[in-house]
Amino acid sequence: MSEIRIRVPATSANLGPGLDAFGLALGLYLNLTVQRLESRSRPATITAALEGEGADDLPTGEQNAVVRALRAALRAGGYEGPDLGLRSANGIPLARGLGSSAAAVVAGAAAGQMLCAGRVDDHWLLEYGRGSEGHADNVAPCLRGGFTIVSGSGPGLACTRFEPPGGLAVAVAVPEFELPTADSRRSLPAAVPRADAVNAAARASLVAAALATGRLDLLGPGMEDERLHEPYRSGQVPGLAAVRTAALGAGAFGAALSGAGPSVLAFVPEGAQEAVGAAMEEAWAEAGVRSRSLSPAVDTEGLRAEERQE
Repeated sequence: MSEIRIRVPATSANLGPGLDAFGLALGLYLNLTVQRLESRSRPATITAALEGEGADDLPTGEQNAVVRALRAALRAGGYEGPDLGLRSANGIPLARGLGSSAAAVVAGAAAGQMLCAGRVDDHWLLEYGRGSEGHADNVAPCLRGGFTIVSGSGPGLACTRFEPPGGLAVAVAVPEFELPTADSRRSLPAAVPRADAVNAAARASLVAAALATGRLDLLGPGMEDERLHEPYRSGQVPGLAAVRTAALGAGAFGAALSGAGPSVLAFVPEGAQEAVGAAMEEAWAEAGVRSRSLSPAVDTEGLRAEERQE
């Protein structure tokens, strides 16, 4: 007997001005185990058991995001094996801007590739994930770990990865309310003024330079005065401005809405995670929002996929 084991990290996209381009892998994980069963059906039956974040609310059948991605990869790989038993243990908060959807897609698709070919195809997973999610900003760091930049579309999609600099840590404030990505994206305008686009290009360049070279002092000016998405999403995230201000006041290099929100991610000096997280929780409490703070490590490995003999 053997089983496929998959681990994929949470991710934070945008990091302020890098809308739909920047992503960072975080040390919160979706762990997936898939076993081949003795029974055989055509097509193969997939039975899912869920643990952890969202286990009581998510579907376990074909509407489950992991199952859908697994099924798509099995079809693409021409799977003809036995029925499958799937166990998903999720440590990534759902609908909070931490890449839970991308993690589900990558985990399921990677498991399908392992079952069909005994290995994963990084390029196929990136393209499939981008097609499933509509953008690759979360998918890229989920696959490759570290700090990633994606650009282009179609066959011209490019992904660049950087090792995160030393001395950099992360604090995340996660509010109790959910904000589905689709709802958050509907608030974005189809076009922005040229001055706002120029501002975003300049500030995104500072953030990229900071994370690629270790010039952490550039994170503050790079992440402030974001104009492409946070102003439009702020109406769905009560207390956002106060939470960002509290993070900076507690010593953060910079802070931004994590992905589509509503979580807020702060880049902080090592050792300052607890203080900054507590400050963000307090600011949210003053806005009438319950929250919890997390201090995940920056994940540098990304997707892990292996087959183990039992």
